Amino acid sequence: MMDYQNAKAGDTVETVDVNLAEIIYRSSKWATKYIWLLIFLIVAGIVAGIYGTTITYKPLYTSSAFFSVTVEINRGTDYDYNATAAASIANTLPYILTSEPLRDIVVAELGETKSGVAIDDVVIEAESLGKTPLLTIRVTSPDAEYSYKALVLMLEHYPSLAEYVLGKTQLKMIIEPSVARSPDAEPHYSLGILLGALAGVAIFAVVIALFVTSDTTVIAASEIEEGLGMRCLGVIPYVKRENKNNLAHVVMLRRISQNGFSNSISKLRNDVIKYTSRSNYKTILIASTTEKEGKSTVAANLAVALARRGYKTVIVDCDMRNPAVMRYLRLSKKDGINFDLEDVLIGKVSLDNAIFKHPDLRLWIVPSLQPASEPAELAASQQIGELIRELRVHFDYIIIDTPPAETVADASVIAKNCDALLYVIRQDTVGRKRIIDTIATFSESGINLIGCALSMTGSRFIIGYNRSYGYGYGYGYGYGYGYGYGYRKGGYVYGSKEYARQESVDPSGTNSTNNIKVQKTQQTLEA
Repeated sequence: MMDYQNAKAGDTVETVDVNLAEIIYRSSKWATKYIWLLIFLIVAGIVAGIYGTTITYKPLYTSSAFFSVTVEINRGTDYDYNATAAASIANTLPYILTSEPLRDIVVAELGETKSGVAIDDVVIEAESLGKTPLLTIRVTSPDAEYSYKALVLMLEHYPSLAEYVLGKTQLKMIIEPSVARSPDAEPHYSLGILLGALAGVAIFAVVIALFVTSDTTVIAASEIEEGLGMRCLGVIPYVKRENKNNLAHVVMLRRISQNGFSNSISKLRNDVIKYTSRSNYKTILIASTTEKEGKSTVAANLAVALARRGYKTVIVDCDMRNPAVMRYLRLSKKDGINFDLEDVLIGKVSLDNAIFKHPDLRLWIVPSLQPASEPAELAASQQIGELIRELRVHFDYIIIDTPPAETVADASVIAKNCDALLYVIRQDTVGRKRIIDTIATFSESGINLIGCALSMTGSRFIIGYNRSYGYGYGYGYGYGYGYGYGYRKGGYVYGSKEYARQESVDPSGTNSTNNIKVQKTQQTLEA
């Protein structure tokens, strides 16, 4: 495990063994994100392939002649000898035709064409037809007229040059040479398109490989334990909203519970109890690196789960810049909540007047109704420490929701008054170095890191989660939510309000004599 209290910003993280499944996961993530790049590279590759094929294509034209060879032997002829002579001609013809004397003749007669075709561009091929005196000669060049004229000249002057090698030779033309009407082959655009597309895919694969190797976000619990050296207390799956108009995210309050989510919260609760009961920790600060990591959802659900287990629990919304707990617990000012945490900290009211009991749960809330005017000063005030100490006297667990720790310093300041830190890490969102650097800011507070919760697992393709949660920069935050939510038929309907009623519940669920005043809303459940 990582020595968190001695950690410093900039500390390196441990190397994590990446398995095939994680490579596939990260590769598919980046490939999906940059699918437009793949399309662009393929199109660019195809265009480049077509252009390359066009500029490199040189049309070639071939003129050919088919004839028989006759060599005089003592003023006679012999068929077998003629066949042997034809084979010899096929072997020696290219050398004779490209010899200096014949080159000089062709150059003298043809010179160089306007397109720059010369004797050096000519390719000569000769082939004998089996054991016969029949022979085919082909002359190829980039100019059809040049190929034809060069072949005619070569056939005209060849016998006189070959006489010294083979004897007196006669060529009897069977198929006369002619000017080629079309090039030997058309440009291979299909090959250029294929090679260009493959090149685009290869470049895209290299880019994705670079993204994957530089991707240090956390996608599995094992990476928290191996890469960060921290304990993973729970893996919380992503759960969709009940409907698009419901802004609450606390799934534990749903009429139809989603077992996967509920079970993961229950496991997290059990591990939290296990690791806090050893040292009698009561105050648990919930923090995350950045916004939209599910921190407030985890805090609210953990508080609900502890309350349902029988522990007397209070949740304090110390995110005074962008309060969320009320919204997640489906509460509003309409439920009789008139004062909040800021009112207590500035001395406007006492804690007795600001704490509120949830109408359906053994859970108390110290809410933040709206963004505070001076959240940094309130977080660092002496009053918040006194409030937490007072709550410790009356409750088994105090869950404290805070702003993102990388964005502002509120969480690390409030941590000085807390026992335990539960750090929320959203799957595939924040790099390990940023997590380490942010957790290091808690090292001077003396708080004990009991572990991490990996949240919103399986949500890498989810777009726009919690869009209304709009953190900005510095002290300027954006807020996109309101208060006074209604409840659908079959939900909660609230009746008369009863204030300043003394009530508390011990872990067994019975009333005790603790003298903390709470606001209670009497509710009736619509049938």
